[in-house]
Parts: sequence; structure tokens; C-alpha cells
Amino acid sequence: MSVTYSGEFGNAQAKGAAINARYMTLLYFVLTGYAVAGKGFAYVGIKPLFIGDVTMVIGIIVFLRTANLLDLLRDRLLLFIALYMAWGAWRTIPGLHFGMDALRDSVIWAYGSFAFIVANALASHEREPRRLIDYFQRLAYIAIWAFPVVFVCTQFLLPVLPQWPGTDVPIIFALFDQEMVHFVGLSVFLMGGVISLSPAYVVAIVMFAVACAAELRAAAVGAMAALSLTAVLAPVRRHIMKAVLLLAAIIALLWITDAKVTLINRREISVDAFVAQVTSISEGFHFDLRHISREDRNSGSITWRLIFWAFLVDKVWTDAPVNGLGFGETLALKGLPFKVEEDRSPHNGTVTILARMGFVGLALWIAMLGVWFHGIISAQLRAVRERRYIWASIFMALAAYVLASLACASLGVFLEGPMGGIWFWCLIGMGAAMRRWYLAWPDYWTESEAESA
Repeated sequence: MSVTYSGEFGNAQAKGAAINARYMTLLYFVLTGYAVAGKGFAYVGIKPLFIGDVTMVIGIIVFLRTANLLDLLRDRLLLFIALYMAWGAWRTIPGLHFGMDALRDSVIWAYGSFAFIVANALASHEREPRRLIDYFQRLAYIAIWAFPVVFVCTQFLLPVLPQWPGTDVPIIFALFDQEMVHFVGLSVFLMGGVISLSPAYVVAIVMFAVACAAELRAAAVGAMAALSLTAVLAPVRRHIMKAVLLLAAIIALLWITDAKVTLINRREISVDAFVAQVTSISEGFHFDLRHISREDRNSGSITWRLIFWAFLVDKVWTDAPVNGLGFGETLALKGLPFKVEEDRSPHNGTVTILARMGFVGLALWIAMLGVWFHGIISAQLRAVRERRYIWASIFMALAAYVLASLACASLGVFLEGPMGGIWFWCLIGMGAAMRRWYLAWPDYWTESEAESA
């Protein structure tokens, strides 16, 4: 597909187009850093203000200067985000005596600011949707060239890499569940024909996604979730068939050659490792707590999480069902039947929200996600009916991107950090903004080649 735009957006153009455009340039740079260099990039800055915090503060200032908040809140997708954030803010206030711990924990709702910032900026001028697609095109090239370097640095060179001043974090330190989110999201953009790459680049991006999925269980879950949604929603089936055939060919080649890569953490990347990750997901949920050894309670990955989650659900239900346990205090509370690692998080974003914000916060979180997915998928299906396949593919890719993020958040610390959290909320804002553009200007994109599903 040749993607261009034409026409006038008229009175829907928001204030401050120039300043919003400059801000989006900054944000695209930051998002690229998170996507490529991961945790290492997150420590750019001076403690306690790192690049993500500074970018959020600048974004809020730009938003307050240029946005019409009442107009944005007429969009139910953004309204439910605001309700979720308002409850999070209310529950954070009692914990402010914990200082930076409370503020650090509160990012699980506070990063929602990026949804409003991005939605406002992308609506500020008719060129912004085009710039967004151009950004994903550039990100695909950057990620493909950077991933081999980042992979080698993270898995084999960490002991010799320089660290950020005042921390023990190397300047390059990628988390492969988060890397997988981007490779799968970009793959779905490719499947829909919204961005394009040469065959060699397509092979590379699929292989990198497979490598990430083989390395971590959360990455395998995210990849399967996103690709399953894509298979259901794909407006142009031949793109999906190409991707399925390519993926099958790569896996078959790896299986036949029995290719293996052993990482620094002794994990193995191979077809067998990928199959093991997938099967362990279902196997881990069939257990009896009464017959788990003390060693398993301390170290078993799935077991460790399930015990932690069950404990927190019971604790909130008993002690604070409405308000939750609040922000600031570690969730590794006394009473857990095993020794918790130094992590303050149960490695599940939804459980963290329940624990911090109670069942009210959980209900608002689920409602917000439900409204967002309903809005995006409804727009996608409408675009397919109207044969507007570029719009349909954009909505499909953003929905798959967000679903991959949520899958990773179900098994790791994703929403609670800037690498995953900022990206997640920016994707939410992108979806809301693109939906508004579609409803206001369905002919924004002109297609040189009409394709049917």
C-alpha cells in the first residue's frame, strides 16, 4: 500500500501545533531509546530525575498550554483513563510520607498522563498521523540494526560495559520481554502493509521476535496473544499467510539444524526452549500449595508468582477491599509463605493495581481497558466494512501492540517501569488519537491499491 494523506482538517486542528510537533520529536527519541537500549537508557539523567520523568513533566506543561481537556474527555476512551488516574492519585496521597517510594510506585497510574499528552499532540495538526506511521517505519530499521549489538552486550558483555554514574546499571541493558513487544508490534504493522521492509529485514525482525520469545516465558505469552489477535482481525489475509509461512520456515530451519545459543544467564535460545516456555505456561497453573517444597516456594518461577498473587488478593480482600494497601510500602509483606526477592512488585501489573488501589482501582483498570479495546476494535471492524484497509491495519497493529504489552505485564514488572509503562500509555494515547482522526476524517489516507480481506 502507498500511504499518503490529502485534504484539510478544518476546525478540528488543535492549538499549539508547532510546540506539540517539537514535543513529539522528543518523545519519539525517548521511545526509541527505551525500545532499543532498554533499562540502560532509562537511567539517562540525574537521580532522582531520569529522562522519562523529565519527558513526562515537559509533556504535561505542553499539554496544559495547548490542550482542551473538556474536549478530550468527551472521548470515552480518554474519560475512563482519567477516572482510573483520579482514583490512583487519591490513593497515593495517604502514602506520600513514604517519599520517593510512593512516587515511584504511583507510576502505574501516573504514566497515564502520556495517553493524554500523545492524544492531544497527535490531534494538533493533520501531519501528525503521517509522522506517527513514519516513526514506526524508522523504528523498525533502527531496531533491526541495533538488536544484534544490544543482544551481545546484554548477554555476553555486561561485566565489562560501563555503568551509569551512581548506579550499577550498564549503559546498555535490554529486557527481552520488552524487546519482544516491539518486534511483534512492528511485525503486525508489517502484516497490515502500513510499513514496509525488504524481505531480508522481514526475516530478521521475525527471527528476533522468535529469539526473544524463546528466552522468556512472558515474551512467549505476549507473542502468542498479539499474533492470535492479529489472525482474527487481519483485514488483508495474504499478509497474515506470508507471516505464518515465514515464521514456520524459520522455526523449521532452527529445528532441523538444532541451532542453540546459550546466554549468560544459562538460558538457551532454541526451538526446544521456545516449546518449553509455552508448555510451562499451562503446567505452572496446576499445582497444590500444600505439596510444594520450601525450595520451590522460594525459587519456582510460576509457583513464586502464584503464591504472591494469592497472598495479595487475600490480604486486600481481608484488610482493604475498597482502597487497597496504598502506595509507598513494599508489597513483599510479612506473612508470605516464602522469602521474597528484593522486588517490591508481584510481577503482575493487574495484581499490583489491585494491591495498591483495591477492588475499585481494579474495576476502573478493567473498565478502562475494556472501553479502549472496544473502541479500537469497533473502529477496526468498521474500517474493514468500509474497505479502508490502512485504517483497519493501524487499529489492528495498535491493539496487538497493547495486548502484547499486557501479556508481558501479567508475568513481569512492565507497567511499573518507564521502559514498558511509558510505551504502554503512549500506545493507548496513539489508539485514542487515531480513532478520533478516523471518525472525523475517514478519507485521511488514500490507497493506491484497493485490497480485500
